[in-house]
Amino acid sequence: MLSGGFEAWKKMGGTVAQGDLRSAISYVPKPRPGEVAIEDFKDYVEKGDPSVLILDVRDPDEAMHGILKGAKNIPVSQIGERAKELPKDKLIITHCMTGIRAESA
Repeated sequence: MLSGGFEAWKKMGGTVAQGDLRSAISYVPKPRPGEVAIEDFKDYVEKGDPSVLILDVRDPDEAMHGILKGAKNIPVSQIGERAKELPKDKLIITHCMTGIRAESA
């Protein structure tokens, strides 16, 4: 705690802002190494970039309710045995509902 309170803070050159408080907090997470920013992911999906494969690693019962256009579904539990189906000349972006299985794959 600062001895002298707010006035001491100002005397020390502390920043003081005035005006209306924001009513919403805006947070945009930054991708970690190996992750793709959400806007980039949306662009890949919308544009159908032929140099990119969206690999849906959800289970078949999840994928049957809908899959991203152009995506390939290989459940994370089958990646090892089906690896030969993956192209070597494309950027592969894994995808699932929460990101946990995609990160694991």
